[in-house]
Amino acid sequence: AAVRKPTPATRRLVDEVLRLYTGPRTDVTRVVRERYAEESSFSDPLVQVAGRAAVEGQFVALKAMFVGASVRDVVVDEGVDEVRIRCHVLYRLSRLLGDAAVPIQQTIKLRTNKAGLIVSHEDEWHNAAGLLTRLPGPLAAAYGGWRRLFGTSTSALTMRCASVVDAW
Repeated sequence: AAVRKPTPATRRLVDEVLRLYTGPRTDVTRVVRERYAEESSFSDPLVQVAGRAAVEGQFVALKAMFVGASVRDVVVDEGVDEVRIRCHVLYRLSRLLGDAAVPIQQTIKLRTNKAGLIVSHEDEWHNAAGLLTRLPGPLAAAYGGWRRLFGTSTSALTMRCASVVDAW
């Protein structure tokens, strides 16, 4: 597929999607509800979920796991039906651990519908964990099932816990 320079609308979309990683939880809720289709999906090497609420749950879980994140070295390619964002994400583990962080080189692949809403968001990690998505034969099927189960359960649990915290 031909790659072209990102349009201003694509640049805005990319900026908003990157807020899912770097922004506060309120940004996660806003971005997912404004930019993701109801039937959207999300996957990374550890989880696979379907539905806007489950996608939101995964990014809320990210906020619970890490105290913050930064993104650098962002390169955007816009194809006919896909936007690819290559970047380096640095997840901060804890304020108590100072500069301790988890660096991940990744490619974010976004597909949108005719209305411009994201229908598919895939995080491809360029590290050992990323190899899990390339397991052969029966291992791939078994791991895929585990990713769906883990993703669905963590999304549901995260959103349930978030609603309890919000009620306080």
